[in-house]
Amino acid sequence: IAGGVATIVGGGGLELVTAGVATPIAVPAVIAGGAVAAGGAGMVGHGINRWMNEADPDRQPGLDRGDGRDYKGNFTSRDPDAPPRDYEQAEKDGLDRVEEDLGGIEVIRDKVNVQYDGSPQKGGRYYDGYYPNGDGTFTGIEVKSGGAWNKYHNSEADTQRAFDDGVSPANPAVGVHNDELIRITRVVLVQVD
Repeated sequence: IAGGVATIVGGGGLELVTAGVATPIAVPAVIAGGAVAAGGAGMVGHGINRWMNEADPDRQPGLDRGDGRDYKGNFTSRDPDAPPRDYEQAEKDGLDRVEEDLGGIEVIRDKVNVQYDGSPQKGGRYYDGYYPNGDGTFTGIEVKSGGAWNKYHNSEADTQRAFDDGVSPANPAVGVHNDELIRITRVVLVQVD
């Protein structure tokens, strides 16, 4: 209080209050100013947190943490000349084996998101590959290696297995590839050591 008048500043609120007398507008303005100041403090806190994350060289979006994912769990891009990761090689080997077993039928190796009503897997499912059945439908191929094989078979909570168990001619998993409707009516599981 200077000279009988107090200046109240609260973020965006400014109110002059005469000594001992508050106008009806003073209290709401001070409360609003406090809210603005709190919002500003929250934005500063968010900015500091973001700056600290960006300053940490291990927490960069897109930076491979060693398992093909960044600190948020998103897949990272790779140097095309880099050797394939173990799971990439296992997937290739499994799809090559299916293609060989099919005797000339080409395995489509593009990832296509497929889904069916009542699916236990939110967001759909991506198979490692698929091939035509000859009747306009397709068979999805899932390649598993190492611990992924055991997890798929031994976990009651495995949503991939639950999804696969729900696929049938009466309940196909449907997606689109190159503007073509893909209806997956069966799934084969391939184990690669």
